[in-house]
Amino acid sequence: MKRKITEIKTDEFIASVKIHVEELSEITTLITKKSVEELGLKKGDYSLAIIKSTELL
Repeated sequence: MKRKITEIKTDEFIASVKIHVEELSEITTLITKKSVEELGLKKGDYSLAIIKSTELL
C-alpha cells in the first residue's frame, strides 16, 4: 500500500519512520539512518509499505 510519511526521527544509527495508514492510524517502522539517507526519505513523501506479521494477537 502506498502511504504518506508523516514523521522521521533519527539518532546516531537508527531511524523511526511513521507512515499514515487510515484516519487516526499510523505504522511506525525502525530502519537504519543510512537507509533513510540512501533512499532520500523525507516527511511528506509517499512510500510503499509491505506488512509481514509472524503473530496475531
